[in-house]
Amino acid sequence: MLNFLRTQDLLEPADVQKGMRMLLWDGAFAQTMLVFTTGAFLIGFALELGASNTVIGIISAVGPLSQIVQLPSIILVERIRLRKALTVITGVVGRSCWFGIAALPLLKDGLYQMPLFLLLLALYYGFSAIASCAYNSWIRDVVPIKTFGTFFAKRMAVATFTGALLSV
Repeated sequence: MLNFLRTQDLLEPADVQKGMRMLLWDGAFAQTMLVFTTGAFLIGFALELGASNTVIGIISAVGPLSQIVQLPSIILVERIRLRKALTVITGVVGRSCWFGIAALPLLKDGLYQMPLFLLLLALYYGFSAIASCAYNSWIRDVVPIKTFGTFFAKRMAVATFTGALLSV
């Protein structure tokens, strides 16, 4: 049923080229997500919810602290061995947290807004750490070693351009 989530053992050259084109688009869209869910946008949203200086500090720490989740993720990736499925599922679950975050201003009782905000943000970062671990392992097999550096330099240039454009 979900065979498209299984990692293929052998990729045809056309599949590799298509995958690399899609990875360039992924870089642009990932940077778009990053711009709109971090930095000034995130802090501005938190301040509109009534965040204190302490909460702003916690928000700033949640992302880097959640990277510790990558350690057990390595075991998960190695045991399950379905890197594509792990990437997609944890990415979707993590990014779905933003629907809850966006809905927080609709809560009538402001008492729960900030704890829910921090919880959903931590869940987003945690699931993103798992997705990143699986993604890095999976993509290592997609992009040919000979073009690895050149390709990811191009991907980073596309992402940086996108981020700079959107930040303005």
